[in-house]
Amino acid sequence: MFITVLTDNTTHGINSCLISVPLSEGDAILVHSFIYLATLKATEKIAKQRGFKVRNVDIKLPINDEEEFVQLFEQKLENFPDIKMVIIDHISSSVPILWPVEKLMKLFKDRNIIVLIDGAHGPGQVSLNLTELDPDFYSASLHKWNFVPRSFGMLYVKEKYHEDFYNIISGARYDWKPFRKRFQYLSARDQTSLFCFEKSREFVEKVGGMDNIIKYNSSLMKAATKMLVEAWNTSYLPVPNSMMAPNMSLIKLPCMKKYPIPEEAKEILFTDYPELLFKLNEEFHINTSVFCLNGEAWIRISSQIFNSMHEYEKLRDVILTLSNE
Repeated sequence: MFITVLTDNTTHGINSCLISVPLSEGDAILVHSFIYLATLKATEKIAKQRGFKVRNVDIKLPINDEEEFVQLFEQKLENFPDIKMVIIDHISSSVPILWPVEKLMKLFKDRNIIVLIDGAHGPGQVSLNLTELDPDFYSASLHKWNFVPRSFGMLYVKEKYHEDFYNIISGARYDWKPFRKRFQYLSARDQTSLFCFEKSREFVEKVGGMDNIIKYNSSLMKAATKMLVEAWNTSYLPVPNSMMAPNMSLIKLPCMKKYPIPEEAKEILFTDYPELLFKLNEEFHINTSVFCLNGEAWIRISSQIFNSMHEYEKLRDVILTLSNE
């Protein structure tokens, strides 16, 4: 049995997991180099408070296949027997890869490792069956891909943790039972968004159902990515096809002399590229993410049912113009 409670967002759920997970002082939590920054900071903070260690899997590009990816985690577990919990992504945010979560879950279950999945970008991009996947915890943000307003998150908690599972936000219902009541009312906070879920489901069915939405978005993303890579004569994110996120894509940008990569970015795995980002936003009204990965400029695009190919064609033309300045 599992219970899903409603939260503000993924970070709210993850923080609640970290204060509640039954680990002992000296135990280690395994994270990874593509982790969302808010998740990393929460892990480091609460680990320090509770006396845990934080260990890291250094994920490098290219990723050749899923087995190679899983082996990175297997090797870390073999080298550090103090690891009792792991935090993985379902779909990473800045570097949008679809993780082989089923294979990773088998690895972790065989070793009795507690698993927290950061599913911020999961629901709405992929079909999700938490009973089959069977993590200990799964935290997600439904306002990203499920047509509800911010803030709207969900948190799945396996039943064996319910008794001692607490909301990171301590209110009058902090220790109420059953545990889901600890997430039902947070004083004067405006929780109007949580009442929009039923209408969002009606909308999803009206436009053809979630399976058709996922199919449309995935098809559009593949076509747009191919078009941009060919037009810019650059490259795809170097991961196997099975690990490409359905609705998000990372594409290498062409050289733009007028917008040089910051020197400090050449020494860091991942950092912002604000000058070009602001240019696209302010002058061309293109809302996307631009950053430096391993000292190179990349752009992250996404697709939703309100998007169409002509928008990516506009992006194509703008980048070509900027690269010729």
